[in-house]
Amino acid sequence: MRDKVTTKRTGENSMVFSDSSRRSVRVVYEPDGTPLYCASDMAACMGYEAPTKAIARAGIRPQYRRFVPWVSKRKRGRSEAICFDRDGVERLLEHGVPSEEFEVWVLEDLIPRAEAIGREMVYRYEEPTPEPQGERDATPSGIEDLLDAIMLDVLMLKKAVRQGL
Repeated sequence: MRDKVTTKRTGENSMVFSDSSRRSVRVVYEPDGTPLYCASDMAACMGYEAPTKAIARAGIRPQYRRFVPWVSKRKRGRSEAICFDRDGVERLLEHGVPSEEFEVWVLEDLIPRAEAIGREMVYRYEEPTPEPQGERDATPSGIEDLLDAIMLDVLMLKKAVRQGL
């Protein structure tokens, strides 16, 4: 009997997928809804003692570096991690799966559920607009006014010193 996949939202564009056998995989969603699976989570679920080394040795491309949230008992944060798309996950599974049950969980439960959520997930993503180079506002800021006043005072002082000599 297969376990039910549970999901937990961990941020605006990320979730954790887990089951009762303590497998958990963090998934980060691209702006278009494409799920990217945390590679070290996948390798840890596969039983690798050193998941990061296993990922490096697998040599799977493309790799995506994304900030993935993490939560411990007292702290939470985000760290940069290597993520794979669906094809990358399938290639990682080819490198050695600890059990057929795990492969079934990933291919029949995890990936379809993550992709379905990605299709439904809508969040606003806007590329930052670059500020125009070389253009200045018509109204000077307060610091510019202050600098102008200081420069005027310096010029007036210089003129007064010249006249006094």
